[in-house]
Amino acid sequence: MDLCLVSTSNVLLIGNPGTGKSTILNGLIGKPAFRSGVSYGSGLTYQFDKVEEGGIRYMDTPGLSDVTMRQKAADAITEALKQEGTYKIFFVVVLQNGRVRAEDIATMSSVLKAAPINGTDYGLITNQLPPREFKDLQSLPDVAQEVLGSIWCTMPEKATPHVHFLPRDDELEGADDVVKPLPKDCVDFIDMTPGVEIKGEEVKQVQADGYEEQVTQLEQKLSDLLRDKEAMQAQMREAFKGREKETAKAMSKMLGIQRDIFLNMFKAAQPAQRMPDLVKDVALVSLAFKFFAR
Repeated sequence: MDLCLVSTSNVLLIGNPGTGKSTILNGLIGKPAFRSGVSYGSGLTYQFDKVEEGGIRYMDTPGLSDVTMRQKAADAITEALKQEGTYKIFFVVVLQNGRVRAEDIATMSSVLKAAPINGTDYGLITNQLPPREFKDLQSLPDVAQEVLGSIWCTMPEKATPHVHFLPRDDELEGADDVVKPLPKDCVDFIDMTPGVEIKGEEVKQVQADGYEEQVTQLEQKLSDLLRDKEAMQAQMREAFKGREKETAKAMSKMLGIQRDIFLNMFKAAQPAQRMPDLVKDVALVSLAFKFFAR
């Protein structure tokens, strides 16, 4: 993978069991460095797991939604955040019936409360999308806003403009420790998401207590928001109020990287083969920029 991670010490993926964190990391590194596949009853990742490759520390952590491992998961995530250095942090979530799960939002919220991470300091990967949902999220702004709004409205001070949609890969379904390169647009997304410097002493303990209550409250709030779309829209605008310059700067950086990719395309040996993916990438980032700039 041709990643521009020279200034990055750590790449950390956070998410609940079954979201596909380990598979993404293996695809990024190019070898089965992390266990992936089907696990019955609990997640395959049950402790803080790290692998160093090319001077970069790649890290996988267990998820807070596993009730039998919750405190250990909270300790593992805290340890991962205390490794010192520059981080690229990605939360990995999945949809259930076209909606972000309350437990995934609760995990994000718990971690973001514990670490000095701002809204533009991390990325969000919506993984394992069925073909219809993947297509709609890319082509229908209202659908994307509704799905992402369920996250932004519940964590307004930590809302991020760095979002990527990753389709389901049937070849990986149920397979154990299979390595398949990530789609180029996903690698580009990981590449362009900003890093953040984290010092160990600035990290608080990720809290496991009260997680179930938090999920219950989020489920009620999400239900209320879906019934009142105008309220959701208002809260989405509020989430980025006062952060226009910060968000626009982040999106402009992403557009600048896409511009460089576009220019470099013409230097490639077979540029025509890359055109469809390139056009899709530019269109997605442009769409996001228009939304956040409103």
